[in-house]
Amino acid sequence: MIYSIYPTHDATLYEKYSKRNTGIDQILELDKTLPNVPDSDGNYWDSIYNSHILIKFDIPYLKRLIQNNTVKRTAKFYLNLKATEANELPIDYTLYAHPVAKNWVNGQGCLNDSPEITTGTSWEYTDGYFFGQGSKWISGSFLTGTTGSYYTKQGGATWFTSSACSHSFDYVSIPDMRMDVTSIVHQWLSGSIPNYGFIVKHSNSLERDTTYVGTLKFFGRDSHTIYLPKLEATWNDATFLNTGSLSEVSDNFTVHISNIKKQYRSESKEIFRVVARDINPPMTYATSSRFLEVKTLPTSSYYAIQDYMNTDYIIPFNTDATQLSIDSKGSHFRLDMNTFLPERYYKIVIKTIQQGGLVEQIFDDGYYFRVVR
Repeated sequence: MIYSIYPTHDATLYEKYSKRNTGIDQILELDKTLPNVPDSDGNYWDSIYNSHILIKFDIPYLKRLIQNNTVKRTAKFYLNLKATEANELPIDYTLYAHPVAKNWVNGQGCLNDSPEITTGTSWEYTDGYFFGQGSKWISGSFLTGTTGSYYTKQGGATWFTSSACSHSFDYVSIPDMRMDVTSIVHQWLSGSIPNYGFIVKHSNSLERDTTYVGTLKFFGRDSHTIYLPKLEATWNDATFLNTGSLSEVSDNFTVHISNIKKQYRSESKEIFRVVARDINPPMTYATSSRFLEVKTLPTSSYYAIQDYMNTDYIIPFNTDATQLSIDSKGSHFRLDMNTFLPERYYKIVIKTIQQGGLVEQIFDDGYYFRVVR
């Protein structure tokens, strides 16, 4: 099972615009400006200036999901950011996420606001700068168990040193980020550290040297697209119980989803029945047609969910999280509709693997459904 939670707050902190809030900007940006090198707008700067991304999720809501068994306590958690633009990136680089150590206010600003909005978090301030007042990220030395990093202007948030996660890219990687942040989420769930969200950044050393790292932009929570940031909980919920007298299909078979509906309420939880039948069953004496005999798919069978409009995988094939179950009625899988954005259409795709991984088949037969509020 894959269950997605969407952020409650996000913002980019810009060192070169140290008081500017970007709390409702559609874009989250990791940027590094070097002296005497023009930025994307053609402007020159006198020093090194970095940016950091802040993003926060509703952990009390996640706790309730775990308490009512919607999400398993043993789930792994991944922070997902979808890239919208990537320019002149290094061949190899790594992004890091840390738990933020101070509370912050999201704000209502955008990068290109003129005049700039300074109410809400910024590079220097946690809650904004107004009438000469505001709470600074760094007002002296760091608190015990926390740290921070800046080059030109003091600020850029502070974060706990007890946990750090990373995601590495190379020259063939797409710049979308799917970072394992299980260790941080478990600290929030246990209450060992407060939940003030993630900070996403380059390494401290890379931020301080003169290496050019290009610009990496991600869709934010205020994006008018389906590519919102999300915290993804994944676990294997496949079961193989009470299979009865059903046998497995041969290597030539059809797949049909027998109980799919046109639409589902976003609060519903559904079981999709995947009926498999041999195309050329063996000829034997029987009182019913062998062509109508229901069989099970191989245990190495998986489902995926695509967005209807652009065919992007909302839930990709995943051997650890989208394996089909088998019971006395056949193969099936479960979906919690609350993990999908409402008022959109989605498509189910099935994949089977046989003969020790040598034979892989994809069944994409137009099984669509809509999620409604």
